[in-house]
Amino acid sequence: MSYVLFFVYILAGWWLLSRCRFVTQSGLNRKEWTILYFLKILAGVAIGWLSAYFYPQGSDYWMIHRESLINYEMLRSEPVTFFTELFSSPYGHFGGYFDSVGSYWTDLKNNLVIKTAAVVNIFSGGNYYVNSVFFNLPGFLAHVAIYRMFRRFYPNHSKALILGVFLLPSALYFTSGIHKDAFLFMGVAGLMYGWISPDKNISRKRWFLIILSFLLIALVRSYVLAALIPAVLAYRMGLRYGVSRANYFVYAFVLVGALLAHLFTDVSPIKVITEKQQAFLALPEARSQIQVDTLNGSPNSLFHALPTAAVNVGTQPRFWETHLPSTLIFPSIEWFLYLLLIGAGILMYRRYQLPIQPLVTCVLFAIPLLLLIGFIVPNSGSIIRYRALYLPYLITPFLVAIRVGIKHIISKNI
Repeated sequence: MSYVLFFVYILAGWWLLSRCRFVTQSGLNRKEWTILYFLKILAGVAIGWLSAYFYPQGSDYWMIHRESLINYEMLRSEPVTFFTELFSSPYGHFGGYFDSVGSYWTDLKNNLVIKTAAVVNIFSGGNYYVNSVFFNLPGFLAHVAIYRMFRRFYPNHSKALILGVFLLPSALYFTSGIHKDAFLFMGVAGLMYGWISPDKNISRKRWFLIILSFLLIALVRSYVLAALIPAVLAYRMGLRYGVSRANYFVYAFVLVGALLAHLFTDVSPIKVITEKQQAFLALPEARSQIQVDTLNGSPNSLFHALPTAAVNVGTQPRFWETHLPSTLIFPSIEWFLYLLLIGAGILMYRRYQLPIQPLVTCVLFAIPLLLLIGFIVPNSGSIIRYRALYLPYLITPFLVAIRVGIKHIISKNI
């Protein structure tokens, strides 16, 4: 019965997409979006199966699924408790929004996914792979949103956009699981689509999407907003006052605000980063464990740890290291190919004078988050997963630049 439901819901999802103007008017033809939709579903199956095969002792994806089955039984027997539990705190208070462990807000990240999966179990019969279809239908729309955002600036480069937005292996894989990463991916895609447009005015529909996406990110992984908000605000200001002037103003304001918060409040960004690193270091040592410089909450420790953080997030995992787990070899090779692509893309982007605003915004959004990952994450396996969520924003503009360069070289030789 689960097999029947799986294929029925896949086809139902395809039918809904075929009636959705957001997809049909995206610039993707029916053949393209159909293939990409089925690849997204396949990625959802793959991450479920591979996580169960390689981590039979337990993975986040299957932990969430098991908890969703327990919550499904609660939904059937005690529906009021099922819903009210989401708004109650076992700690006796609702403080600790920025805490890394042991707070209502920390637990809420997984609880939102678990409760959602529990409701989906009503229609799926409690099968993980059927559930993944329900999660990856809106997940696919998130990819479409990113595609449409980039297409505003690169309208004649659909092949490069498809490759960068839909087909980067690690991004496709890690955004397709039943996990808070999928929710975060959807939230960031929605907010970026709403904000990043050549139009100076934002419609009501886009404002609604921006607010909804903002709330989703704030509930699932709030620190992402610290990188996202300055980047998109600088973009909007850049439409009126120029890119350089807007970026200098916004990021000077951010630095001053961070300094004042560190000196005069308990919500110091450096202390929050330190606590997140300590929470990671308190976990059992992973097979892909790496060294990080320990932070102590002071600016000096952050500056001291910066080179190591940059090297870790920029070079881990290293496929030539003999102790690297075999499961990380392909993601490592993939990442180093991206580094080569970025290097070539930088040269071509400047040479062919492509639109600078989307590139600057994406880089200013992605780079702080990558550095944060380097500061707090002490194993290369987790670095791959966290980094993957932001690859479409970092890689796609350079893919466009490389495609423009290749077309120019071919036209000259002809």
